[in-house]
Amino acid sequence: MDGLKKTKILFSIFTAIIVFAGCKKTDDDERSYEFTKSYYAQVTVGGFIGIKEKCFAIGDEVKGRKIDETTISIRIAEHTKENEKPANSATYQEWLNVPISNLKLTSN
Repeated sequence: MDGLKKTKILFSIFTAIIVFAGCKKTDDDERSYEFTKSYYAQVTVGGFIGIKEKCFAIGDEVKGRKIDETTISIRIAEHTKENEKPANSATYQEWLNVPISNLKLTSN
């Protein structure tokens, strides 16, 4: 086999590995959850220095997605184009990871 053919085969294998490695089954569907316990967390509300305590009461309803068997990531703010840029004083936290023991699924 000549060098060009080997290079093409290696490139094809490398590309296939990258594509398949990027394929991860996730549960991206947002679902509705309700807090079953009070929950408090610190969130970023405006860049690096804007830290605020976020409080959830029993019965508060949120949208979220399951991360793993122990964690739900809930949406705490709407997405904006500004948040797609590197963190700065105008960016803020959109998601908060919460232990699943604090929430119950209310709808699919």
